Amino acid sequence: MTADQSPAGPPGADDAGSGETSPPISIQVVRSRPVQLTPPLDYPSRLQPGDELTIPLFDGEVCRATIRRVAADVRSSVTVTADVRQPSPGTLVAATTDGRSLIQIDLPGEDRRYRIVFDEGIAGYRLDELAVEVLPGGPADPLIPPASDP
Repeated sequence: MTADQSPAGPPGADDAGSGETSPPISIQVVRSRPVQLTPPLDYPSRLQPGDELTIPLFDGEVCRATIRRVAADVRSSVTVTADVRQPSPGTLVAATTDGRSLIQIDLPGEDRRYRIVFDEGIAGYRLDELAVEVLPGGPADPLIPPASDP
């Protein structure tokens, strides 16, 4: 996922075929730090619904979530969805392919988002706190390039 894409796809992508488009967004990393994925997150195929996940965030704060669903596909990719209970209600989605995970934590009540990605530079995982901003000029006000002369 690039910095100009939402988790659902690029800005302006159709929302499940509804004909509506998402507004463009900007995602910036507010702060970041290395993080260890502790068992069982480093082995998602061992997870089951009802299992508890604990992920350290920043400043001593901890994310606690209960797994709702674990799904594996034919390529051995594993997707985990979980309900976050602490620090506030939210969702956690983790996708693991070829031993590398991408984890997104959304806390909508506090307008906070986190992402955990594998960072080649540190040969380990990095926790990012994200600032997501809706940009002006969304679908109600599309940018149309000027006509060019042939």
